[in-house]
Amino acid sequence: MRCRRQAGRGRGLARGAPRDPQPARRQRELRHPPRGATIPPHRIATVKRRQPGMRSILLAAALALLATTAPAQEAVFVIRHAEKAAGEDPPLTEAGRLRAAAWAEMLQGAGIRQVITSDTRRTRETGAIIATALGTAQTEVDRRDIAGLVDLLGFDHEDERVLIVGHAETIPSILAGLGHAGTVEVSQADFASLFVLTPEEGGPARLIRLHMPDRPAPRP
Repeated sequence: MRCRRQAGRGRGLARGAPRDPQPARRQRELRHPPRGATIPPHRIATVKRRQPGMRSILLAAALALLATTAPAQEAVFVIRHAEKAAGEDPPLTEAGRLRAAAWAEMLQGAGIRQVITSDTRRTRETGAIIATALGTAQTEVDRRDIAGLVDLLGFDHEDERVLIVGHAETIPSILAGLGHAGTVEVSQADFASLFVLTPEEGGPARLIRLHMPDRPAPRP
């Protein structure tokens, strides 16, 4: 038995012997390949599975940056309603419902306690999908009453993180009413912008604009 143990030990590393650095280096190169390096195709799937979702990374980075501020209003998230059908007060399309669900997934760890929409069907439906997924309350404000919306945030939700679902035409006014001094434009084709705003005591509010990464189309 003693001889067998010694023979088995001889096949491994001797005590104190330096380990081969190649495996560790190869793992580092797979996680963070040098510029111009090629990862073998059979390893790409393994590397991708270890990476967190890009949406979560972007949102976490924004929240970490905004956490350095200490205003009364903790944070306000602003998005536009998702894709809509035609008509005077249209509902969401199937693509719009999928986008709203994607927003809910992206905002899952954002700490949102209230969803506020305008009084249109498309914003209510977008907000309802998100509020249901997050387990939060939902309320609405007339889309023309920007001052009333700002007052609602200041009086009823000043210590909370709130999501506002608005319109391309109203988002710039909402951000300005909350203290953002810059110019913001939202095109009619833009359904993927997320604005994260925190008021700054004694100065203009801080604003970060994120863009929802496209979700790969499902395979047939």
